[in-house]
Amino acid sequence: MAYGVILLLTPNGDRPVRTLWTQLAQVGLSTTMIDKHVDPHLTLGLCTDINPKSFEAALTVFARLHASFALELSHVGLFTDPAPVLFLGVTMTAQLLHAHNTFDLLFSKYGIGISSLYRPNHWVPHLTLAERIKPEEIPRAMGWATHIRLPLHTVADRIALVETHTYQTIFTLPLS
Repeated sequence: MAYGVILLLTPNGDRPVRTLWTQLAQVGLSTTMIDKHVDPHLTLGLCTDINPKSFEAALTVFARLHASFALELSHVGLFTDPAPVLFLGVTMTAQLLHAHNTFDLLFSKYGIGISSLYRPNHWVPHLTLAERIKPEEIPRAMGWATHIRLPLHTVADRIALVETHTYQTIFTLPLS
């Protein structure tokens, strides 16, 4: 199994992202995020294995030490490898950087096979809008994205461990 640790948004805060997912489906560009039945989220880290019970105890301490915090979704971007992913980029703030660095230290003690893409100095904070966009559809997807009125503002108020193949939530903790 593979696992991800994600920050979840408040219900009001995730509504604009869900609206964008619906619009992408309506114009025939992507239904991937809707089809997965996932919540809009910011991934902090991915790993190939972890002991959920022992990690939950450690992450509970992390959650108690970190209050809910604002996120600014400031730009649209595109990852190209291994498959095209359209995303909303998150503006890096001192609070987000501190939370991620603190999380990474903790995650390093529990996660096995941690993805280098989510490590400090490599992590690109983002919320996924669409995955597996056909290469020939990239210009249309980027054109579509120009209608998004940015920045969007939201709040991360929970942290969760999810199994990444089934998108099953293992546990969710409130940020203090």
